Amino acid sequence: MGAVSRPPPVRAPRSRYVLFSLLAGAALLGSISLHWRATTIHSSSTDLNFTNKNITALCPLVESISPGKTSPALDNALAELRTPSYNRRSADLLGAAVRLHTDITDSPGAIDEDPVWRKMGNFTRWLSQAFPLLHDAPLRLEHINSHGLLYTWPGTNHTSKPIVLTGHYDTVPVAPETITRWTHPPFSGHLDANNYLWGRGASDDKSRVIAILQAVEQLLKAGFRPHRTIILAFGFDEEIGGTRGAQSLARTLHARYGDNGIALLADEGSSALHRFGRTFMAISTSEPGIINQRITVRVPGGHSALPPPHTGIGIMADLVRDIERHPYTIRLAESSPLRTFLGCAAAHAPGFPAHLKRLVESGDDQRLAEAVSESSEVFAAQVRTTIAVTRIDGGVKVNALPESVVAYANHRVRMGSSSAEVKEGTARLAAAVAQRYGLKLLAYPEHTMGEGPGEREYPQSSITLELVEVREPAPVTDVRSQAYKLVAGTTRAVLGDGFVVSPTVNFGNTDTFWYWRVTNHIFRYTPLPEAGENIHTVDERISMTAYAVLVEWFFVFIRNADEADLQYE
Repeated sequence: MGAVSRPPPVRAPRSRYVLFSLLAGAALLGSISLHWRATTIHSSSTDLNFTNKNITALCPLVESISPGKTSPALDNALAELRTPSYNRRSADLLGAAVRLHTDITDSPGAIDEDPVWRKMGNFTRWLSQAFPLLHDAPLRLEHINSHGLLYTWPGTNHTSKPIVLTGHYDTVPVAPETITRWTHPPFSGHLDANNYLWGRGASDDKSRVIAILQAVEQLLKAGFRPHRTIILAFGFDEEIGGTRGAQSLARTLHARYGDNGIALLADEGSSALHRFGRTFMAISTSEPGIINQRITVRVPGGHSALPPPHTGIGIMADLVRDIERHPYTIRLAESSPLRTFLGCAAAHAPGFPAHLKRLVESGDDQRLAEAVSESSEVFAAQVRTTIAVTRIDGGVKVNALPESVVAYANHRVRMGSSSAEVKEGTARLAAAVAQRYGLKLLAYPEHTMGEGPGEREYPQSSITLELVEVREPAPVTDVRSQAYKLVAGTTRAVLGDGFVVSPTVNFGNTDTFWYWRVTNHIFRYTPLPEAGENIHTVDERISMTAYAVLVEWFFVFIRNADEADLQYE
């Protein structure tokens, strides 16, 4: 039978401040006992001592949301998630996932040709063994473009829009020269005495994939039958743009459900954020745009004994210097989630600077943007399009003048801006350098975006600007929507009032780019009360105590989403 309707049980949500202080002395995962306490939910602005209506508007409060339907089996399944034995199983599963190599480098070959893709097949075969319940009815698994995983759990109500939980199981590589610097081997999945699990992918993003699968497995064991269809979509090349994985998965979903046919989609993203003396559970409702440019300087070569006043490398250095000396304009877009985050910080955080609070209250977004950009490089990156020249190639021999010098520039486009601003800004600076050295400028010639520099001829004595990748800033999910309230409300129910729940802007870029057409409600959010550490670098690891919260969050969220009215958004 499906779940029966009954009043929700009285339960005490987690509080990080109690939980982690009690666990600090625990030596092994098996000795952990999770502690809980009752908390109150604020439901009006007066409870939180807002000082100004503007702050109230910038920091909307969301009620805690717990499932209204339950059963003894579901209650027992939830209780089991909090036991030491289940936590040991979690560590075993995630450790095994980390030990399976799924690292991927830039520009791999075709899926049916390049051996790198065999690693993905090994991982997906292991999943079928580790989670047998998910690989049988009622779930249906489809392999999209060989290694994309699309699980569909059909709901009984075919008129309700599905929800999609997504993530990726590929990882960035481990540089061979860094292996000896790891505290524990990078593919060991080692669980230490402080309950941290180490290894590549422990945080990004195998933890999310395994947590989702564990939550669904637990629901299946409890006999849960969803009214709303639940879809799990896992990519295998997010770290290189998702063009084979998420793009193919998104196309499949769009073909089935059409424009805005999905109620909401939740992917990897922000977690706990410690700022101004408070801890925020930051839900990313947008992400910056991204533009990768290739800049090519083509000049005559020759012997280095007879050099011109400026070699191609010197000219490129001049252009890079000008790019770094001319940053983009500071602006705080009206639609930016940063405005809401700052309002929440002004209202809730004891360490929020008084001068910033006055600017939040004043509504002067320009002065506020300038002030926050000076206070933190993190905030500066959210109010200004950033640019970083990340790679330069040129020359083949020490005594030969380089004929071609190529630089790559990575831009993260702020909310409220566009790729046009970046294209025009770089072209203007390149035009000045070209004129300075008597070179021609070719700004964004018509050809296939992404072609390599060896695939086309560049004119002699020229500077050429090309686009390698372009993504506009993501649409912003409305915090007034029922979908946002569902994500935030589940967070308050599971984690308690020790956190401030607020929207924010994701710093990186995710696979969500490919899903824009299927839903208006996209969240880049991994609800870990203690964020994973050292993502993409030496000593990547995750707190398994925090991971236990992640599994529970998905367990509760799926049930909440099943009961929510998301149909008409």
